[in-house]
Amino acid sequence: MPQLTRRLPNSSGGGEPPQSTIDPETWDKVISLSGRNLSAAQIGMLRSDLERAISRYRLNVGMATSAPVLDRNGKQLRKIRQALLMLIPLLEGLQVGDEGDLYTGLIEHHVFRAHDWHGTLTEFFDDTRKYNDHTREYEPKARAVSEACNTALKTLAISGAGLQATRMWAVWVRETARAWRKYDLPVAARHDGDPQTSDFVTLIDILQSSLPKCYRHHIGSTALVSAVRRALKESPVSADFSDRKKGAR
Repeated sequence: MPQLTRRLPNSSGGGEPPQSTIDPETWDKVISLSGRNLSAAQIGMLRSDLERAISRYRLNVGMATSAPVLDRNGKQLRKIRQALLMLIPLLEGLQVGDEGDLYTGLIEHHVFRAHDWHGTLTEFFDDTRKYNDHTREYEPKARAVSEACNTALKTLAISGAGLQATRMWAVWVRETARAWRKYDLPVAARHDGDPQTSDFVTLIDILQSSLPKCYRHHIGSTALVSAVRRALKESPVSADFSDRKKGAR
């Protein structure tokens, strides 16, 4: 069985996806699905897009199954939440009585001066540079971020921050669909009794068959058709790349 080769990532550990290349035998099968002639330039760009999608998929799966990465994410979320929980009571003081008004006025006065000196923080002021009472908005925003961190921590504990390998597979299907559609190639997963009538489902089958077993999901024609259809209909998640639109029309 042809295998998709992997280039080792550089030693810097900069978080770049492991670079993957599609072997010639697999690529010949991919090109045979196009149904029309593509220029040499289009073929090169399509191949690059598909390889990039695979690289990102492999990176996401690695993150999903990497306990150290998830542990670091959890620790960082806890630090952010703890800092916000300490800050929230102080911000609440900006909304209480005359002293709160004094604190608010002093802060916004100096923010205004910073704006004069450096041309920054323009979000605090409207076009006429009138006084705006935005400082009182800090507390609910800090509280919202704190609650979001808490929810994310629960998600990490329950489902690996949504990075389950099967979900990353669905993200890969959607990114592959975007790459395929760029060249006016049909993206669909219709189940009309013969799964192979859908070129896009066949494409996914060909590409994932060239990957190591840990990256393959929904083996079998009926299961694969249903899984591709679900993936294309799902709303994008945080791991989706490029276009944030839903999958195939």
